[in-house]
Amino acid sequence: MIDIVAALESSFDEIHYLDFYREIFPEGSFEEKGVYEDGKYNGIAVAIEKGGKRTKRLTVTDDLDAIADMAASDDFCLMSPISYIGKSRKSSNARLMYALAIDLDGVGLYELKNLLLRFGQPAENIRTLPVPTFLVVSGTGLHVYYVFEEPIDLFPNIKLQMKSLKYDLTFRMWDYKSTSKKDKVQYQSIVQGFRMVGSINPKYGVEVKAFQIGGRVTLEYLNSYVKPQNRVDVNRRFAQIGRASCR
Repeated sequence: MIDIVAALESSFDEIHYLDFYREIFPEGSFEEKGVYEDGKYNGIAVAIEKGGKRTKRLTVTDDLDAIADMAASDDFCLMSPISYIGKSRKSSNARLMYALAIDLDGVGLYELKNLLLRFGQPAENIRTLPVPTFLVVSGTGLHVYYVFEEPIDLFPNIKLQMKSLKYDLTFRMWDYKSTSKKDKVQYQSIVQGFRMVGSINPKYGVEVKAFQIGGRVTLEYLNSYVKPQNRVDVNRRFAQIGRASCR
């Protein structure tokens, strides 16, 4: 992990954890603390106490105070780049997707170099990838964040389409012996929570760090890197579609 951080520090700017979350959730994204606002939702974070004895859920309001509190704790903290209605992180409560994040495990210096070389190359080339907004060093892997210019409304059918898009990009990114030491691709839900930037990874005793790689992205940009059957059409909010293959 230390080697990966050093390599990224030599080429990219580190972003403070509060600035990282403010970039994902711009001011006004959530309700003000203690104030109900119709049409606005909140973030939800999960903190697992050291030793795994107790899990607690925290509502993240527009001041982001809950994020600062968790970063200062010894808890294992997770959060997804999504807003929710209510107090549960279940998929049916997800309302707005502010970023699409992909977990890439088994990354060393060799894998990082190959990954960086693939970012921004022509979409029609094999295994090339859109340029992410952030790379987060989480341990033996990376969290790759694509922050949208405008959040995506998660209507029922949009969730299905976003799943297909994420699976396609994950398969494209996870290349055994090139970008990952792991031979089995790990596909995750679009509402998957990720270790919080600014928190401490107890296994390595170091802070989880984020680095700015590119700018915000559009859905059209991500669509250009996946197969036509796995692209998201925001006008198809409710019509059912068959599950598309990501291979």
